[in-house]
Amino acid sequence: MGNAPPAEFASQPNLAERPDAILTVSTPPTFREVTDMTTLLLGDRVRLAPLKKSSFVLAASWFLALGPVDGTNLRAESTKSLAQQAIELIEDRCASCHDGQGHPLDSLDRVSLTRHRDGGLPTFVEPGSLEKSYLWTLVEADVMPKGDNKLSDEEKTILKNWILEGADFPDYGGGERQYISELEILESIQNHLTQTRIEDRPFLRYFSLHALVNNRELTDDKIRLSAAALAKTINSLSRKRSLISLIPVDSNQTVFAVNLRDLGWDEDRFQKWQEILAAYPYGIKPIRGDEQRLFTNIQEMYQSRGFFDGFPYIRADWFVATAMRPPLYHKLLDIPATLTEFQQEEGFDRHSDFLRNQMIRGGVLLSGISYQPRILDYHEAERGIWISSDFLTQPTSDPERGNIIRYPLGPTFDKNPHSAAAFEEAGGEIIFTLPNGLHAYMLVDGKGNRINSAPIEIVADRTLISGTSQVVNGVSCISCHRHGMIDFADEISRGHGQTNQAEIAKIEAIFRPDDLKRQLRRDQSAYLRTLEQVVGPHLQVGKDEDTPIESFPEPVTTVVKLYQRSLTADQVASELSLQEPTFLNETIKNQTELIALGLGVLPDGGTVKREHWEAKGRNSSESVFQRVSRKFGRIPVTRVSLD
Repeated sequence: MGNAPPAEFASQPNLAERPDAILTVSTPPTFREVTDMTTLLLGDRVRLAPLKKSSFVLAASWFLALGPVDGTNLRAESTKSLAQQAIELIEDRCASCHDGQGHPLDSLDRVSLTRHRDGGLPTFVEPGSLEKSYLWTLVEADVMPKGDNKLSDEEKTILKNWILEGADFPDYGGGERQYISELEILESIQNHLTQTRIEDRPFLRYFSLHALVNNRELTDDKIRLSAAALAKTINSLSRKRSLISLIPVDSNQTVFAVNLRDLGWDEDRFQKWQEILAAYPYGIKPIRGDEQRLFTNIQEMYQSRGFFDGFPYIRADWFVATAMRPPLYHKLLDIPATLTEFQQEEGFDRHSDFLRNQMIRGGVLLSGISYQPRILDYHEAERGIWISSDFLTQPTSDPERGNIIRYPLGPTFDKNPHSAAAFEEAGGEIIFTLPNGLHAYMLVDGKGNRINSAPIEIVADRTLISGTSQVVNGVSCISCHRHGMIDFADEISRGHGQTNQAEIAKIEAIFRPDDLKRQLRRDQSAYLRTLEQVVGPHLQVGKDEDTPIESFPEPVTTVVKLYQRSLTADQVASELSLQEPTFLNETIKNQTELIALGLGVLPDGGTVKREHWEAKGRNSSESVFQRVSRKFGRIPVTRVSLD
């Protein structure tokens, strides 16, 4: 019980204590720290009454999804087994850091948790023994989780009893689901194409959830969330006004059809779809038996009225995890290269709106994704656009220009009559409403150039949804804004440090807290109505028919985290369409080429990282998955170009 934390834990950065870390409602700084921050921003020029604690909670939660990102299960607590409660607790409080990627421990893998480690390092979980379980040592002493997000006494009791009773993982019922084979996927696609009008066939494309359905560790709820994630992703990548419904083509609702014309992806000789295929690492073609026959039939049906690109389907989990981040996210949504181009396309000018008071502004001293202030502007445009201004602690040209108490009337630009009170922004986030009612996102640097991810010295993502602490456009944004815009209370209109009457009048004209609150609520309501139309058919079914849409976990986040996990032998076998891992393990032991590809750890309980599994070799256009597939009767698919 008295084991000291080893170096691997001691060296772990405590994000709750770093200036580039996210502030969440569950891990806030102390109230004294908030007061000290206010004093720091004001300096000696103006005195401000300390913030109310309720105001801090709103400020700290701004731009941050409320509640656990994906730890909420759809079942009532009273129906859950001890194992379910323990694993969901670990998933909610541990897995974002201890996922087998950023940290060697994969807290959601029983093998990783219970493995006896070399070098005298303690076992994380020794089934039946609290004294030998280092996880319990850390939790009981409140060393873990880090920050203020400690386990309650009741939660500790759940974890304690789980370890004492053998630390079993729950039986989620995944073993009762029908295994979906490659043959069944191809047969479903063939049958659907046969029943489709010939003239429509060239525009149909298929997505499969089989890699998730065949994962016996996943609950049926997670499978429903995965279908919802696919629906949300496809609609979040559409510039069309109409929402797109997934068309299930099999009785298990595992394979879905989408018409590319509904997305506008048939334009320019299917260029956007070609971009997707160019990045896809899982394309295979069977070379024998019924699989080959079905593949050939599908190919002929496509070619009869156009062309066959070589891919009967793509994996839905890969698509969700990849298309919602750059470069595909920018390409599929046609996100422009600069903020100037974006304004031209959307028909507004932020500087003109500022000069004419045709905008609503709010500001907080501590934003939800950093320890630094943030400004948020609402522009009407055609569908409404929100633009944030984010700051470095010390802007390059003037160390004071990131202090929005003293400089609330930015940004700096040539015709700004309030340049003496203008802030200097280091970057920002744009949230805009798509024609179908969902949101899209854009990140820019201080010069207005589009960027893939934000510098961590400005903002950081503690949930690590992108795989790192960087805020990555698309995937980080949709995870944070799970219900659309997030409530916050403006703090500048009542606490600014201006004494010049013209500048005070300008602040009163654009900092309008009541209007801001109303606009946030309108946008939230509109977004949730659209979200319910998109994901409701997949989530609000059965026992959850009357569950409010905002009570479900965020679907895209769920799938991205599942996809990023390291792969066990069972999961690798499933992705290779091998129903039992025994055959895979025996093949690995007898194939030096598979061992050389990094699969030699699997028979002994090891894992393969996702990025390794889909990586291409230095002198090869094939991913590791495709090269391994050759050993099991399938060959890599080469993308067919229309050029």
